[in-house]
Amino acid sequence: MSKFILLLTGQGNYATLSPAENEAALKAYMEWTGQLRSNGNFLDAERLSGQFKVIMPGPNPVVSDGPYAESKEAVGGFFAISAETFEEATNIGLGCPHLKYGGEVQVHGVYEMK
Repeated sequence: MSKFILLLTGQGNYATLSPAENEAALKAYMEWTGQLRSNGNFLDAERLSGQFKVIMPGPNPVVSDGPYAESKEAVGGFFAISAETFEEATNIGLGCPHLKYGGEVQVHGVYEMK
């Protein structure tokens, strides 16, 4: 099995959800994560805090506050999964609840650093 990272990008429309809808969204994530665990695909997952800096390259690296939270490229969290193929990892990503709430899921292969 190979390792893949599913990056959850975009802000989604979570801010517009009612408390009951937020609870349903959280339940959807927990059920999906449980399914990944049951199938043996789950390795790790984290929601990012939103506090970050970007270090820009150069002879004297510069620390910046961008990209900004409203950016569609903002990363809100990740799932580390295992799958036999990139296609399987992509199919797993298609089930991520983040897609139902207006976010995007990027599927990345991971090189083992051993």
